[in-house]
Amino acid sequence: WFLYAAIAVWGILVYDAAIALYPEIPGTGARAFHFGLGNFIMWVNVLLLGGYTFGCHALRHLVGGNVDCWSCTKFGQTRHKLWSIVTKFNEKHMQWAWSSLISVALTDFYIYWLSTHVTTYQPWL
Repeated sequence: WFLYAAIAVWGILVYDAAIALYPEIPGTGARAFHFGLGNFIMWVNVLLLGGYTFGCHALRHLVGGNVDCWSCTKFGQTRHKLWSIVTKFNEKHMQWAWSSLISVALTDFYIYWLSTHVTTYQPWL
């Protein structure tokens, strides 16, 4: 059941990273595209957490588990393709785990650091 919760949290992080690309312009209420270090850090975090989440053993079993014959089951080719993709992520599951753990800590620290107004946010684009 934790897999479903992890996918939901990952979706929320994707949404957060997407809306962070269009911050509100102070005083106008309008939004404009900006890409800065914070956006980069958030998208790297989303990528690494996605690699970890979608390489999960439970997802691998969910999409292709309990199948002895791919051509004998309904949607066998599709399930095999999904299973192959998840397996590619699963082969490096430990690397995904450590890198996503570090990225979560760095992302949280960076957002906290900006919220303390130690520095001002300067977008790249």
